[in-house]
Amino acid sequence: MSKLNEIKWVNYDTQRPGYENTSNYIYLEKYIQAPVWHQAINGGQIAFNTAPSSQDNFVVAGNAPANMTSTGMTILTATTGQDDTFGYVPIPFDFYFYGSNYRNTGTAPAYYWNTNNVIGFGTGRGDISWSATNPGILIGNTDRRTNAYYYSGLLTSGSTSYMNTLLWAQNIYNDGVPDRIQYQLRFFRSPNYQYIELRINTFGATQGTWNLTNGVSYQNTFGAYTATAGTSWVLRSDLNGSNWTFSNNYYINLP
Repeated sequence: MSKLNEIKWVNYDTQRPGYENTSNYIYLEKYIQAPVWHQAINGGQIAFNTAPSSQDNFVVAGNAPANMTSTGMTILTATTGQDDTFGYVPIPFDFYFYGSNYRNTGTAPAYYWNTNNVIGFGTGRGDISWSATNPGILIGNTDRRTNAYYYSGLLTSGSTSYMNTLLWAQNIYNDGVPDRIQYQLRFFRSPNYQYIELRINTFGATQGTWNLTNGVSYQNTFGAYTATAGTSWVLRSDLNGSNWTFSNNYYINLP
């Protein structure tokens, strides 16, 4: 029993080189949905190497429709019908972005919605062209206009906290057809990870920029992504709000 001196979670695909033949490890198969995972005994620390669909069982492969019902939600008046501005949005639980906690009542430094389709963190900005020195996530950034942005209060499911937001926006600021862009955007914090989920109800012809910046440099997290109506995606980070990964055609299976 003295050789059972390690505890860790190892991805089945990455544990094979050497681990299965090492007498210092014992593996116990554990099934989480379809994937197979192995556990080994290690002096009290647990690490995870997981795919988005199995780290928390509510992260599911596929596309989910947006629910654009705003009943019971609060409208962000600072951005209603506005061009090139922002509004602070209160996040009612701990939510980190690169080491800073943006749980707040809606004053700087905070999460804010930029009407040119940017999830901003810190002191609000209405910029169109986004600098990498401004922490944020660009979700189709170009010269847009927000018609309405709604946010919910605290929602929970077990030990996971989350909030819901809804966006109706112009494809470009002077577009004569309203609400070509309609998003359901949700923020989550579980005991293991943080998530941002986007469900796209409708999307205008102008793709804009999809990227993420930590306030120093762009991370190119989205790769060559192209937005499409009727699809969804999930961003995942550690609990410090770092190491963001992008999973297209995934969704969070919580109401």
